[in-house]
Amino acid sequence: MMAGQTKFLILITVVWTLLVGAGSVWMTDYSSRPGQAAISPLQLPSSISGIRLGRPILLLFLHPQCSCGRATLSELARIDSETHDLIDIRVFFYQPADQSHEWVETDIWRQASEISDNVMISTIADNGLREFGTLTSGQVLLYNARGGLVFSGGITPGRGHEGDNQGEESIKSFLKSGRTDVPETLVYGCSLYTAD
Repeated sequence: MMAGQTKFLILITVVWTLLVGAGSVWMTDYSSRPGQAAISPLQLPSSISGIRLGRPILLLFLHPQCSCGRATLSELARIDSETHDLIDIRVFFYQPADQSHEWVETDIWRQASEISDNVMISTIADNGLREFGTLTSGQVLLYNARGGLVFSGGITPGRGHEGDNQGEESIKSFLKSGRTDVPETLVYGCSLYTAD
């Protein structure tokens, strides 16, 4: 092999290594970067149809085009399987005014519909998101039986990651003992308005 070819191969190897390293750093940063936290009403708004008080209700807000929602729904299924008789669950999928219902009914919608009969699914528009102060896909709000907010945050340990996390544990703790471990956690997901 000639000296010029050897230098070229070394250069290619160095550039490739730097690109792989930079990509790994970017992916690690992206998966651990939370979205914007909600500034939600302390009392459950009465304008939401189909919600009855009497037992706690969990509200989940998702962007139908955000792949991070798959992990959130897997965690929600775990919460439901352990607390099914203690809670009502409502999943809201963001639907902009200029998008059809077909745009919303993605594989994430289908995943949500397969969790259990305890999970009610509907769409929500911009004004509904503003009413709840939600900005990030994966935002969970837990209201107690009297409609008071007791938890706000996410239920995944990172973007698109499943596993043990404070949000899920805090919700299960409240439903089983009446106390939350932490009232607020970070939310990992895309912007509800852009699905970036």
